[in-house]
Amino acid sequence: MQGAARVQIWTGKEDPLISPGDLTLVRDVTLGVGPAWRIAFAPVVARYVLVRVLANHGNPDFVAIGEIDVRAPETQLIDAPIPRIEP
Repeated sequence: MQGAARVQIWTGKEDPLISPGDLTLVRDVTLGVGPAWRIAFAPVVARYVLVRVLANHGNPDFVAIGEIDVRAPETQLIDAPIPRIEP
């Protein structure tokens, strides 16, 4: 097994490389073995999202995460605007 077993979700308005103290923990969850998980939390105003993997399901070499979506509340994936990538 190489999936994540415990993850934390942190959010912030400022760049965490410049202002690491700005990050706020919004979820700390333990995940079972499964093909997909949805981790919901109360809406927050944030520009940055940090996903911290604290444990996996026993693989000593790596953890695998296939895809992460961050969306506004009640937004369907197909309706979500495509974010602009800035340098």
